[in-house]
Amino acid sequence: MRLKPLVTALCAGALLAATPFAQAKDLKSIGVTVGDLANPFFVQITKGAELEARKLAGDNVKVTLVSSGYDLGQQVSQIDNFIAAKVDMIILNAADSKGIGPAVKRAKEAGVG
Repeated sequence: MRLKPLVTALCAGALLAATPFAQAKDLKSIGVTVGDLANPFFVQITKGAELEARKLAGDNVKVTLVSSGYDLGQQVSQIDNFIAAKVDMIILNAADSKGIGPAVKRAKEAGVG
């Protein structure tokens, strides 16, 4: 299987999982944080996420793509910035699956999907 179709399928799945949220509220902005935007895999992930976001919400959806450098502190800061910017949805590739929990909880409490 080629990487690009797989990545697009993964991104589509992530966004479709959020479809009930997106239907309940107009999707205007999405924040995406991944490990390293210099890595071709994450470049494909972010391109796929942006493509699927536009399919779901139209061309006016704002997609913010950031790289954490695999640093938990950096990723927590990025999530806090997404919360402050009032994004509607956050897609993330966790730098630390356990350590990111409190930031994800804050995002949920702030109403981010």
